[in-house]
Amino acid sequence: MNTETVIQPTIDQQIAETAKRQKLEDQAARIALAAARPGPLRDVFASQQDIKVGKYAVRPFFDLDFEFLSELEHPFASFAVGNTKELEEFVPRGPQAWQLFYIMTKPVAEVDAEFIAGGPAAIKAAARKEFAQYQLGGLFALYQAVVKQLTTYASSVVGFDSQEAPDKKEDEKEAANATPKSSVPPPTAPVG
Repeated sequence: MNTETVIQPTIDQQIAETAKRQKLEDQAARIALAAARPGPLRDVFASQQDIKVGKYAVRPFFDLDFEFLSELEHPFASFAVGNTKELEEFVPRGPQAWQLFYIMTKPVAEVDAEFIAGGPAAIKAAARKEFAQYQLGGLFALYQAVVKQLTTYASSVVGFDSQEAPDKKEDEKEAANATPKSSVPPPTAPVG
């Protein structure tokens, strides 16, 4: 007959073992989340993703895009300095639309290299070749994606007022009454 005594772990021991196991699992999770994700997993966890429009992917806006647009004397360049009037009046057709779509559907490094190699004339020619034979419906779909990316770009910025508030109570009143305002108008369909 086996006379071995089975010792049951105490509640404190069980709790300690569970806590130790959870701590190891948490450490493993932190290490896994810190690792760069290749390909599709990287894209799933990206904070701002491309927007698919037919065969194109409209990428997020970057600061350099406003330099490109400025070189092209494009109305969207004015957005970088807070002017939205030209955006509101923009009609998504013609050479300026083609140039905007060309820039926003190519990797920023590729567009930069084209600007360095051939300047605005090279971009204008490439944009014309790529988008001039699209109808308004296709151009408008691209425009909606570009506006969405621009809105995302703008919404990731926190407003900043460089003036110091004269009174803390006034700051509290303003904060209580503040409502967020969109800086980019929604896209509108052209009339006519």
